[in-house]
Amino acid sequence: MIGAVTALEVGWAPTAILPATSIWQHPWVLQVLRLPVVGWWPEIVTYVVTTLLVLLLLTRHPQRFTRRWLTLGGATLLAGLATGVLLVLVVDVWLQMIPDGLPLGGQVWVVLCCAVLALVGLDAVCCRWWRKVLAVLAIVPMVAVTAVGINASYGILDTVGALIGKPTTEIVDARDLLKGKKKSSPSDSVRWIAQTWKAPAGMPEKGKRSTVAIPGTASGFEARPASLYLPPAAQVADPPALPVVVMLMGQPGTPDVGHIADALDRKAAAHQGLAPIVVVADQLADPLHDTLCMDTELYGKAETYVNTDVVAWIKSHLNVRQQRADWVIAGYSNGGLCAARFVTRHTSTWGNALDISGEEFPGSDAPAKTLSRMFNGDKAAYDATRVPTMMASANFADTWTVFTICADDTHHITGARRKTGAARKSGAHAVYIETRRGGHGVVALDFGLDRGFDALYPRLGFDAELSPEDAARTTPEPPPPPSTTPVVTPSVTSPRTAVG
Repeated sequence: MIGAVTALEVGWAPTAILPATSIWQHPWVLQVLRLPVVGWWPEIVTYVVTTLLVLLLLTRHPQRFTRRWLTLGGATLLAGLATGVLLVLVVDVWLQMIPDGLPLGGQVWVVLCCAVLALVGLDAVCCRWWRKVLAVLAIVPMVAVTAVGINASYGILDTVGALIGKPTTEIVDARDLLKGKKKSSPSDSVRWIAQTWKAPAGMPEKGKRSTVAIPGTASGFEARPASLYLPPAAQVADPPALPVVVMLMGQPGTPDVGHIADALDRKAAAHQGLAPIVVVADQLADPLHDTLCMDTELYGKAETYVNTDVVAWIKSHLNVRQQRADWVIAGYSNGGLCAARFVTRHTSTWGNALDISGEEFPGSDAPAKTLSRMFNGDKAAYDATRVPTMMASANFADTWTVFTICADDTHHITGARRKTGAARKSGAHAVYIETRRGGHGVVALDFGLDRGFDALYPRLGFDAELSPEDAARTTPEPPPPPSTTPVVTPSVTSPRTAVG
């Protein structure tokens, strides 16, 4: 557990501690960690490196570059490709060990990696000692480009730091945050802030991104460092108290603020610098742990951490509004499940939820395994964790829920519609937003953030044309029936929106 405000937990190991003076916080190192690993030029680099490695492993001295060697090399490549296909079928298709499945691009990279590793084995057996050394050394770059390629098929972790689990922003001492916190004033009770707010001269154009340590004081949960976003309006000399969003990412994943900060920078630019303060918290502790958004003996008290420790830390360190109508729990994929669960189970804290392509119930990618391992085979207890079931008995008075989904995300779209319907029946102002294509990767995340906050901005008092009271009086359209087969066409620019 992190015990000091100047320490950070980083990396894939949940117990690793990063002091503020660590080499990882050196400005030059931070610049490297911020390098993109998603986009056209990283993609070109991966293809070039793979091609060069294949040529390196197959090329020999002209006297040894015989038909027999070419035949042996070709056979080895085919064997490697077959091994890769078999590995994908066993791990991803049959055993379903990868949450929500591996995208096609990721599967291709697994197969390519196995093919190159097969050539490594061939050189290690059939060549001279110096080529054996080169072959072994080729393993490192091939594994690296495979990791980058698989990651690119999702597109979520878009920097070197996000990919390897290192913070890409500077550590902020919690005591420095307290300097900007002010006591509540009568103006904080005025919910329609956009009506009275005027951006002062010299206000930054973009929000500030940083990294903070939030200890698991009540939960004992050993969370990784959280990311913090302070919008332009929070960086002026006399900042207003602002609404707050707690964002939770998917599993596997890291609490990286990049995507939501980019979305809110765009919103702030169109609303005089107004955007919510954001804390991207960690509900996993380890990227390979699916905590189910619950308190469990196996993975610790993730639910208590987010809803008690993180909430208390925000209230004591950040200049945020205190009313539940100004608190948003948001999440993508696994984090979307958390958002839907937490707004249902902790109604006194959360007045709003943004569920982006979230699961319908814990462990939905491997229900049989989850039932056995986490619920000891108790099917009734497991069924009770389904979000629509939980929402049926909830009281969602003065609560907004926003569900976003892509029609070609066949694993989650039915659940999104069921969750929206259940929230609506329990009294929530339930908004359903669907676009035709985007799958379950970065397109779905960015779409959900953009359109989700479009829906929430009036509720948070950031819309200069529509007051929170008037927004509450609108009636969102109901979602399509869960059994309706979505029509998937090549468009991503004209989403179906059920918005009030």
